[in-house]
Amino acid sequence: MAARRQIWRPEVSTRLAGNVLVVSLSGRLGEAGARSEPLLAALAGAEPHQAVVVDLSRLDYVSSPGVAHLAAFARTQAERGIPCVWCDLTEAVRISLDLAGTLPEFTLAMSREAAIEAASRSASGSPPSVQ
Repeated sequence: MAARRQIWRPEVSTRLAGNVLVVSLSGRLGEAGARSEPLLAALAGAEPHQAVVVDLSRLDYVSSPGVAHLAAFARTQAERGIPCVWCDLTEAVRISLDLAGTLPEFTLAMSREAAIEAASRSASGSPPSVQ
């Protein structure tokens, strides 16, 4: 009997913090999870006047397809002129992004609060000051 393939889909939650859409991912982001409807809907939820913070503090694993999906989202937001700040990367996720060569595509902040502040400043036309 063939072993069942594990399907990893992250838990996704969203909330608004002023003009910033905060998307939080937790669990594991595998190939199927990168294409999951809740994740796509959450990441597509940013209106042109908003900024986005993606909180990865509870994401403990990301596969190569997951990395590609996150990097594509970061590029799309940049092309649309929507500020996007990523925060609280776990060491495993940071290493995955770094090894894939995509880490420079992300604006990073050390905490959710710093990310919200930087994204909000950027959305209002001020240069982001990420810490």
